[in-house]
Amino acid sequence: MSRELVFRISPTGDTVVGLYDDNFDWRELGPIEVERATDVRLNKETQEWEVYVIAEDRTLPESFVDRAKAIAHEVEYLNERIDSCPFLKSEEAIQQCQDLISSL
Repeated sequence: MSRELVFRISPTGDTVVGLYDDNFDWRELGPIEVERATDVRLNKETQEWEVYVIAEDRTLPESFVDRAKAIAHEVEYLNERIDSCPFLKSEEAIQQCQDLISSL
């Protein structure tokens, strides 16, 4: 399953924030630091999968019978919120990353 790679680059170009995906070698951009933002968990009572937002200590209101659908919702949720990252968009840095991605 192919997904769009969504990321933001700091104005200085020294930090890239995005949802980790094994289909892109993030090491090409430098050292990796990973911090988990969400977790897909099974609700034992409802027997449905839910997306838990770690930093907010809350579960999203949607739940899913299929774990794959919960994961797809998790990815969509995170990618929609990447714009809330405090970094500004640097057109030059974005172009450099796009060129790198194209070359892989």
